[in-house]
Amino acid sequence: MKLLKKLVSASFLLTAFVSAQAAVYDFGSLSTLKTISANVNPGDVNDTFAFSLGQQSNVTGAAVSVLFANPFNPSVPLLNLSNGKVELFRADNSFVNSFTFDNKAQAGTAFNGLAAGSYFFKVTGKADGAFGGSYTLSSAAVTAPVPEPETYALMGMGLVGLLAARRRKAQQAA
Repeated sequence: MKLLKKLVSASFLLTAFVSAQAAVYDFGSLSTLKTISANVNPGDVNDTFAFSLGQQSNVTGAAVSVLFANPFNPSVPLLNLSNGKVELFRADNSFVNSFTFDNKAQAGTAFNGLAAGSYFFKVTGKADGAFGGSYTLSSAAVTAPVPEPETYALMGMGLVGLLAARRRKAQQAA
Protein backbone atom coordinates (compact mmCIF):
# COMPACT_ATOMS: atom_id res chain seq x y z
CA MET A 1 0.00 0.00 0.00
CA LYS A 2 2.84 2.41 0.87
CA LEU A 3 4.52 1.60 -2.43
CA LEU A 4 1.31 2.39 -4.31
CA LYS A 5 1.01 5.76 -2.52
CA LYS A 6 4.61 6.58 -3.37
CA LEU A 7 4.07 5.66 -7.03
CA VAL A 8 0.92 7.78 -7.23
CA SER A 9 2.68 10.71 -5.56
CA ALA A 10 5.70 10.36 -7.84
CA SER A 11 3.55 10.22 -10.98
CA PHE A 12 1.57 13.28 -9.83
CA LEU A 13 4.78 15.27 -9.25
CA LEU A 14 6.25 14.13 -12.57
CA THR A 15 3.07 15.13 -14.41
CA ALA A 16 3.09 18.54 -12.76
CA PHE A 17 6.78 18.99 -13.58
CA VAL A 18 6.49 17.95 -17.24
CA SER A 19 3.11 19.54 -18.01
CA ALA A 20 2.49 22.57 -20.14
CA GLN A 21 3.43 25.91 -18.69
CA ALA A 22 2.49 29.47 -19.42
CA ALA A 23 4.07 32.62 -18.04
CA VAL A 24 2.91 36.19 -18.62
CA TYR A 25 5.44 39.03 -18.83
CA ASP A 26 4.76 42.74 -19.25
CA PHE A 27 7.14 44.86 -21.33
CA GLY A 28 5.02 47.92 -20.54
CA SER A 29 5.23 50.78 -23.01
CA LEU A 30 7.65 49.54 -25.63
CA SER A 31 10.16 52.13 -26.78
CA THR A 32 13.68 51.23 -25.73
CA LEU A 33 15.15 47.76 -26.02
CA LYS A 34 13.53 45.27 -23.62
CA THR A 35 15.02 41.82 -23.03
CA ILE A 36 13.77 38.92 -20.93
CA SER A 37 15.47 35.56 -20.47
CA ALA A 38 13.21 32.72 -19.39
CA ASN A 39 14.14 29.35 -17.94
CA VAL A 40 11.35 26.83 -18.38
CA ASN A 41 10.66 23.37 -17.04
CA PRO A 42 10.49 20.40 -19.42
CA GLY A 43 7.33 20.35 -21.51
CA ASP A 44 5.38 22.67 -23.76
CA VAL A 45 6.11 26.40 -23.55
CA ASN A 46 3.37 28.98 -24.09
CA ASP A 47 4.57 32.35 -22.75
CA THR A 48 3.05 35.78 -23.38
CA PHE A 49 4.84 39.15 -23.49
CA ALA A 50 2.41 42.09 -23.45
CA PHE A 51 3.34 45.63 -24.51
CA SER A 52 1.76 48.84 -25.72
CA LEU A 53 2.68 51.45 -28.32
CA GLY A 54 1.92 55.13 -27.75
CA GLN A 55 2.12 55.98 -31.46
CA GLN A 56 2.60 54.32 -34.82
CA SER A 57 5.88 52.40 -34.62
CA ASN A 58 8.14 49.85 -36.24
CA VAL A 59 8.78 47.01 -33.78
CA THR A 60 11.64 44.54 -33.94
CA GLY A 61 11.60 41.17 -32.24
CA ALA A 62 14.44 38.67 -31.83
CA ALA A 63 14.79 35.37 -29.98
CA VAL A 64 17.32 32.60 -29.42
CA SER A 65 17.28 29.46 -27.30
CA VAL A 66 20.18 28.06 -25.31
CA LEU A 67 21.54 24.56 -25.88
CA PHE A 68 23.45 23.28 -22.86
CA ALA A 69 25.02 19.92 -23.69
CA ASN A 70 24.98 17.00 -21.28
CA PRO A 71 28.55 15.76 -20.67
CA PHE A 72 27.24 12.41 -19.38
CA ASN A 73 24.69 11.72 -22.12
CA PRO A 74 25.22 13.80 -25.29
CA SER A 75 21.96 12.60 -26.86
CA VAL A 76 19.91 14.30 -24.08
CA PRO A 77 20.92 17.95 -23.54
CA LEU A 78 20.57 19.47 -20.09
CA LEU A 79 18.80 22.57 -21.51
CA ASN A 80 17.16 22.87 -24.92
CA LEU A 81 14.12 24.53 -26.48
CA SER A 82 13.11 23.13 -29.86
CA ASN A 83 10.55 24.35 -32.39
CA GLY A 84 10.64 27.88 -30.95
CA LYS A 85 8.14 30.29 -32.47
CA VAL A 86 7.32 33.93 -31.74
CA GLU A 87 3.96 35.28 -32.92
CA LEU A 88 2.76 38.88 -32.69
CA PHE A 89 -0.92 39.57 -31.98
CA ARG A 90 -3.00 42.69 -31.42
CA ALA A 91 -4.89 42.90 -28.11
CA ASP A 92 -8.03 41.62 -29.88
CA ASN A 93 -6.10 38.37 -30.71
CA SER A 94 -5.77 39.22 -34.41
CA PHE A 95 -2.56 37.75 -35.83
CA VAL A 96 0.09 40.16 -37.21
CA ASN A 97 3.18 38.06 -38.09
CA SER A 98 5.59 35.43 -36.73
CA PHE A 99 9.09 33.98 -36.91
CA THR A 100 10.81 30.80 -35.70
CA PHE A 101 14.00 30.42 -33.68
CA ASP A 102 16.34 27.74 -32.40
CA ASN A 103 19.64 27.31 -30.58
CA LYS A 104 21.83 27.68 -33.67
CA ALA A 105 21.40 31.40 -34.36
CA GLN A 106 19.38 34.36 -33.23
CA ALA A 107 16.29 34.91 -35.36
CA GLY A 108 14.00 37.86 -35.63
CA THR A 109 11.97 40.16 -37.80
CA ALA A 110 10.62 43.68 -38.07
CA PHE A 111 6.93 44.44 -37.70
CA ASN A 112 6.53 47.74 -39.55
CA GLY A 113 3.77 50.32 -39.33
CA LEU A 114 2.03 49.08 -36.19
CA ALA A 115 -0.67 51.49 -34.99
CA ALA A 116 -0.75 52.79 -31.44
CA GLY A 117 -2.38 50.28 -29.10
CA SER A 118 -1.84 47.06 -27.15
CA TYR A 119 -0.07 43.99 -28.50
CA PHE A 120 1.50 40.77 -27.26
CA PHE A 121 4.16 38.30 -28.33
CA LYS A 122 3.29 34.63 -27.87
CA VAL A 123 6.35 32.37 -27.50
CA THR A 124 5.80 28.64 -28.02
CA GLY A 125 8.07 25.64 -28.25
CA LYS A 126 9.11 22.42 -26.54
CA ALA A 127 11.54 22.46 -23.62
CA ASP A 128 13.05 19.03 -24.20
CA GLY A 129 16.27 19.20 -22.20
CA ALA A 130 16.68 17.08 -19.06
CA PHE A 131 16.13 20.26 -16.97
CA GLY A 132 13.92 22.07 -19.48
CA GLY A 133 14.97 24.92 -21.70
CA SER A 134 16.04 28.53 -21.78
CA TYR A 135 15.42 31.33 -24.26
CA THR A 136 15.82 35.09 -24.58
CA LEU A 137 13.34 37.44 -26.24
CA SER A 138 14.30 41.02 -27.12
CA SER A 139 12.16 43.74 -28.63
CA ALA A 140 12.27 47.47 -29.31
CA ALA A 141 10.04 50.04 -30.99
CA VAL A 142 11.06 52.97 -33.15
CA THR A 143 8.53 55.63 -34.09
CA ALA A 144 7.58 55.21 -37.72
CA PRO A 145 8.74 58.16 -39.84
CA VAL A 146 5.95 60.57 -40.72
CA PRO A 147 6.47 62.74 -43.82
CA GLU A 148 6.81 66.45 -43.08
CA PRO A 149 4.40 68.92 -44.72
CA GLU A 150 7.28 70.20 -46.85
CA THR A 151 7.62 66.72 -48.37
CA TYR A 152 3.97 66.77 -49.46
CA ALA A 153 4.38 70.33 -50.82
CA LEU A 154 7.42 69.35 -52.92
CA MET A 155 5.66 66.24 -54.22
CA GLY A 156 2.61 68.34 -55.17
CA MET A 157 4.77 70.92 -56.96
CA GLY A 158 6.50 68.14 -58.87
CA LEU A 159 3.16 66.70 -60.00
CA VAL A 160 1.95 70.16 -61.10
CA GLY A 161 5.20 70.58 -63.07
CA LEU A 162 4.75 67.20 -64.78
CA LEU A 163 1.15 68.06 -65.72
CA ALA A 164 2.21 71.47 -67.09
CA ALA A 165 4.99 69.91 -69.18
CA ARG A 166 2.59 67.29 -70.56
CA ARG A 167 0.01 69.94 -71.40
CA ARG A 168 2.62 72.11 -73.16
CA LYS A 169 3.82 69.09 -75.17
CA ALA A 170 0.23 68.25 -76.16
CA GLN A 171 -0.40 71.88 -77.30
CA GLN A 172 2.80 71.91 -79.40
CA ALA A 173 1.83 68.64 -81.07
CA ALA A 174 -1.63 69.98 -82.02
